[in-house]
Amino acid sequence: MAQNEHIATLPPEMKRSAILMALDTAGVAAEDVVSDAAQRQRALQAYEKLQQEAIDEFEARKSRENSRIQAEIERLTSQLMTRIEANNAETAREKEGFRAWQSRKQRELQRISGALDLCASKNAPITGPVALSFDRAVSSKH
Repeated sequence: MAQNEHIATLPPEMKRSAILMALDTAGVAAEDVVSDAAQRQRALQAYEKLQQEAIDEFEARKSRENSRIQAEIERLTSQLMTRIEANNAETAREKEGFRAWQSRKQRELQRISGALDLCASKNAPITGPVALSFDRAVSSKH
């Protein structure tokens, strides 16, 4: 009623008088208005309390869910890191195998080069693919 366009702009004392006169004319006691206002405030506070409890429970549920998700992330991360480590170890083994083969190849080329040195003469040079291998083997010795 206080927001009614006819009395909203009145000074506070005039507004109070107008409202009390309207209540008296309607047969409503001011105490009833005060009682009703108190009841409405209690209802709003009770509703707020219920809403606060509901949001607190919602937040707790989401927090528990987030904890489960975080645990799952950590579990998956651990599993994937184990796979990465296994891949890296396998790669290192393969590379080591390849380096060992390269060492064997180098020894074989040197062995071949030694044999070619014995077979080659100044008058009959070695030519073709064998000469290329020979040249590589010789140059890798130095």
